[in-house]
Parts: sequence; structure tokens; C-alpha cells
Amino acid sequence: MAPLALAQEIARSMKLIVYGTPIPQGSMKAFMPKGGRFPIVTADNKKTKPWRQAIIDAVMTGDRLVMSEDPVHLDVTFFLPRPKSAPKAIYRPAKKPDLDKLVRAVCDALTAAGVWHDDSQVVGIWAKKMFAGGVNDVSDGIPRAMIEVTEV
Repeated sequence: MAPLALAQEIARSMKLIVYGTPIPQGSMKAFMPKGGRFPIVTADNKKTKPWRQAIIDAVMTGDRLVMSEDPVHLDVTFFLPRPKSAPKAIYRPAKKPDLDKLVRAVCDALTAAGVWHDDSQVVGIWAKKMFAGGVNDVSDGIPRAMIEVTEV
């Protein structure tokens, strides 16, 4: 009996850390300008654009992984500033911003940076939010996002 040859694939991945307070994507608002024919669409949160640009800049300065059209997995941890009113025993924020809106901002920024062709390639997401400087965080309370994209 001949030995069975197994092809072993090495997953390609990209890891980056984006410093700054993570900002959610938010909603879009549309309004009709006076005398206009078409609506103007604007972002709900004005802080979203700088946060997305910080993610794009981190992608461009790091070891950039240019993805094909293969499926990818996104793993992201958001470290948010701890409010002074939060009890020390609580190390995960259960209030705003919403986790799904934080992830949307990351996905849109990674699409704009050319990490993938479209965020529809994301077949799995593992996301969590924690307080910066909390349990298992040795960063002295620096808000940031740790992002990993892996081809699957």
C-alpha cells in the first residue's frame, strides 16, 4: 500500500494594531438640499472617517497581505477606554458602542485599503470588546483595535 500524501496548506494572514479609540460605523443620513434634485447622503458620526483612515494607514504601513477572492476570517478585539464610573470588577463594556457597528467600520476600512475585494468574502468573524487596561491587557489602558485577517 502506497503512503498517502497529504497536502498541507499554510494559512496566509495579516495582523495589525490600530491605536486610538475605536469608533462605530453608525448610520447614514440623507437629506434634500434646497432646490436640489438628488439627496445628499452623509455619515451619522463625524469621528468614523478618521478612525477608518487610521485602519487604512495601519494596513499600508505594515506587511500588507493582498488577498485573492478566497474566503477570509476576521478576528478583531476592541480595547475601549474605561469610564471612570465603571466598577473595577467589570472588564468588558456592555454598553455602547455596538460591537456589530465597530466591526462594520473595520470591514469597510479593510475594503478601502484593498485587503480584500469585498467584505462579502468574510465567512467568519470573531469579535470582542474589552476595556483597555483591564484583565489580560498589559497596555496601560491604551485604546486600540487588534485585527487579524486570515485566508481560509
